[in-house]
Amino acid sequence: GGAARFTLALPVSRRDVYAVRAVSGLAALLLLAVVPSLVIPLMSPGVGERYALTDVIVHGLCLFTGGAVIFSAALALSSVFADVWRPLLLALALAVALTALEMVAVPWPSVGVIHAMTGEAYFRSGTLPWPGLALSVGLSALLLAAGAAAFERHDF
Repeated sequence: GGAARFTLALPVSRRDVYAVRAVSGLAALLLLAVVPSLVIPLMSPGVGERYALTDVIVHGLCLFTGGAVIFSAALALSSVFADVWRPLLLALALAVALTALEMVAVPWPSVGVIHAMTGEAYFRSGTLPWPGLALSVGLSALLLAAGAAAFERHDF
């Protein structure tokens, strides 16, 4: 309540406030997707194996694009609901629903958001799952735009 009122009293638009929330959240998500994976190529020589840095980057970016859909849904829902738990639980339900839908209804592994998120197509065939990545980016952009519109209309 109080922090939102103070933030909205500043001379910036609500869209700018929402954009800062989205960019900072996506930047944190990118770091969480890529940085832990960097441990693998550093530790693999210790067990006599090797893991290419390009594989780490590809896996991290696939994980980021798929995770961005879930993050964007949670951020958009947080603009609609005032509590903390509903957006989180609904975003997790979306992830479970996407996974179930892709397991049952998507015959091509490179098309789904969750399949693209795993990077399986890259590690099996050497090609990136471009349709799934494009779908992920499109869904994220759509959810972020919907969240920004809801945040602009929200009455604090």
